[in-house]
Amino acid sequence: MYFPVNDQELLYLIKDGNEAARRMLYTKYEHLIPKLFKDVFHIRQIMFADFKQECLMCLEKAIKTYRTDLKCSFYTFYLLIVRRTIYKLYKKSNLFFQEQHQPYDQEKEQEAYPPESYLLKILYHELDFEGEVERCIFEDCIIRGEKITVFAKKRALDYPFVYKKYKKIKEKAEKILTNYLV
Repeated sequence: MYFPVNDQELLYLIKDGNEAARRMLYTKYEHLIPKLFKDVFHIRQIMFADFKQECLMCLEKAIKTYRTDLKCSFYTFYLLIVRRTIYKLYKKSNLFFQEQHQPYDQEKEQEAYPPESYLLKILYHELDFEGEVERCIFEDCIIRGEKITVFAKKRALDYPFVYKKYKKIKEKAEKILTNYLV
């Protein structure tokens, strides 16, 4: 559907109290909601009706809080609010689900290994390090976030050698985590 006015004009009219402009803006952005839902359909806890309602509330929030001095368009601002809201809802529902429906044996296991080290335990078990250098690259560069150049200088190693090992370990770890989490 084509709209002869842009978002800035519609927002200006809405601030003046024009309800026709508000309906036009809602109609303009309502077609976007199914497309956004397809992006987050893997989150099964959200029904389309709830998602649409959240998006419309985000649109109202975007209308009230958008400022013209921002360096982004209204469309970008609205998408940012929707994505942040959906992320917060997903995070809340996921934490609630984990707290309420955790089996007893999993609780015992997580006491021994905190959540951040549970995946590390799996990675250490699944990754077959060919030597001490690969294990150190994994610990220092991937886990602690040390730069590859700093790591190579500390250990007097050749940068291309360290970089190739880093890429190889990172790809193996990503493949393991993808297979584990999917």
